[in-house]
Amino acid sequence: MGIKRKGSYAYKRPNEEGAEIGWHADHSALVVRKAAEHALLYDGDIEDFIINHDNIYDFMLRVKVQRSHRLVLHVDGEDVDTQNTVRYYISNSGGKLVKIMPPTEEGNPDRRTGIDKDWEVTLCNNMKDFRGDINYEYYIQEAKKLVDPILGGKK
Repeated sequence: MGIKRKGSYAYKRPNEEGAEIGWHADHSALVVRKAAEHALLYDGDIEDFIINHDNIYDFMLRVKVQRSHRLVLHVDGEDVDTQNTVRYYISNSGGKLVKIMPPTEEGNPDRRTGIDKDWEVTLCNNMKDFRGDINYEYYIQEAKKLVDPILGGKK
């Protein structure tokens, strides 16, 4: 019997043997789940695992907003419209991803919510746009949260 991965720890795609997550599920930042497993089961180092991980697809995240909302990349004080579904990665340079929602009452301004608001992101709907400037610290922090949720990954 192999390893049984559930919820936040599942990472095998439908085309892989022993698939754990369906195509309909969010496949964002699989490197985080893999690093957590590496630490929990094999006493491996999360930071080392993530920095040396070579599958760039495992660093990708996805966000999808409703049709009534807009998704923009805020760069150099300007909002650049994007599609309503985008693939991105946390990077050392780029912009802030922001969801813009209609106001709750007429006359009020649009509501803005940051997506991964503490981090710079680079859009990567086309993998040819991948620049390789991954901010590994984000992925390390997220993996540590899965390993030690009580501390939230802070040690």
